[in-house]
Amino acid sequence: MIDWKVYAGIGLLVAGFAYGQLQYQRGHNAAEYEHMVADLTEYKKAADILLLSSQSAQVAIDGIGKVRNDFVREYNDAMLNAFDCYADDGRMRLIKDLYPTTIAGQPD
Repeated sequence: MIDWKVYAGIGLLVAGFAYGQLQYQRGHNAAEYEHMVADLTEYKKAADILLLSSQSAQVAIDGIGKVRNDFVREYNDAMLNAFDCYADDGRMRLIKDLYPTTIAGQPD
């Protein structure tokens, strides 16, 4: 007959294996959790950078819109007077000042 010590040894071996599996599963779950937190942290960093970039872009777009509106208003004031279409010296200087040069990017 098999001695009780053999059964106890087998029981201890099975309990040890089960305890090892339990510890492995806990460690695996903790590693997955840490990996998920790291991924979410990187996602938050990328989202914050994107938010700052979009805010900067919006400021630039608003500035471009203002410059465009100013340009259109000044152009209309200088060019589109239906009752006086004569291109005198003052009007020609205003028109020239509206268009930047290709080299300096500023009016002559």
